[in-house]
Amino acid sequence: MRDWISRWGISQKIVASFIVLIIIGTFLLSLPVSQHLGSQSTYFDHFFHAASLVTVTGLVDTPIAHTYSFFGAGDLFNFNANWWVRNYDHCS
Repeated sequence: MRDWISRWGISQKIVASFIVLIIIGTFLLSLPVSQHLGSQSTYFDHFFHAASLVTVTGLVDTPIAHTYSFFGAGDLFNFNANWWVRNYDHCS
């Protein structure tokens, strides 16, 4: 496996790392422990948040403070600490 990945170009490694991070982020945000009780967010919402935070756009389609629990907010914080500090106050 390492030999296969070591033959990739730098752009392929960057794209692969973005895809892997988005998949991991989507999974973590879709866990029940990551969401507030009664949250109506869908799997697509979690995917959108993960992709948005990995690519540093900071776009959200549901209010972060009302959608995710402390664990979910920690996941989001790990993806993009600067975005969280700038925008958390505006989401509540």
